[in-house]
Amino acid sequence: ARAVRADGAVRTDSDAWGAVQSAVAAQIKSLVFKDGELNVAKEMKKEMRGTCLSIEEYNFSHVPLSDDWQCGSAQHGNFGDNAYTPSERVAQRLAEFAGFPLQSLAKLHLHSGNSSDSLRGMWCGMPAPPEYISKHDREVGIRQFWTDCVMRNAGYFNTLVCNTSGSYSVLGIAALNHGVCYPAHRHDNQEAYWQISGPGTWKTWPENFHTKPNEKPDSEIRITSPRGQWRLHNHPAGLIHEMDTTQDDDFLLAVYWWGKPKSVEVNYGYAHGVHEQGSCFADYKEECAFTDHRCPRKSRPDWAVD
Repeated sequence: ARAVRADGAVRTDSDAWGAVQSAVAAQIKSLVFKDGELNVAKEMKKEMRGTCLSIEEYNFSHVPLSDDWQCGSAQHGNFGDNAYTPSERVAQRLAEFAGFPLQSLAKLHLHSGNSSDSLRGMWCGMPAPPEYISKHDREVGIRQFWTDCVMRNAGYFNTLVCNTSGSYSVLGIAALNHGVCYPAHRHDNQEAYWQISGPGTWKTWPENFHTKPNEKPDSEIRITSPRGQWRLHNHPAGLIHEMDTTQDDDFLLAVYWWGKPKSVEVNYGYAHGVHEQGSCFADYKEECAFTDHRCPRKSRPDWAVD
């Protein structure tokens, strides 16, 4: 897409991308690297087999990333009708974090498999896991519900990419609007979040939860002022985790890292075993599941209109 600036020059989507992403990339690097090395848990670094750990391995693109490196919408269907609509508060906090005007985010277009102008200011929706089949061979409806109620209210975009012969990783921004339960899930890649704004609750359960059930999460903490040691949330492979902004007026904004050796399968899935064991999902589903089992569709917000 093209537009004309006040000085008569042509403005392209690459201009908006570069302005936003270069500022975000600089702040991400200053936050997640220590002495040039990714500052995550030692066990996670070990699993990366010496790759995608150095700041020099992460690259910034001056043009929008391909769909494979951004939303993966061809597989997940998460940029288009199901794109994430960040709330004004999320967008404003990100603008403050990176140091650019709010309207810069309104011009950002990911072009991840869909170039519609209506998607300016919108991000990749959090992808839904495969449908969960119960022990009675019945679908529990998690994928449809996740698509309708979670994907449009929680999302991300990638900013920095590491692609070596043995591993690949991304660094970017993730967020949840107020009133979202991002249900308990697991995967075999490594993941970390640096919470930068918003009161929100983080929960984790041990990998062997299904053999050692308990009544409450292994760890549950509501971060109201994300600073210092409380800012980083490490999610090593297999750890069941959940993010929750359903309390009070909560929301979440975070920098995230996602990485794995290329030989490792992701195995992303809903953690059905904790459904009634401290997960926010049971209540959230009951509150949001209307008679047609669809949550309201979000329209492009006022803040994102040029």
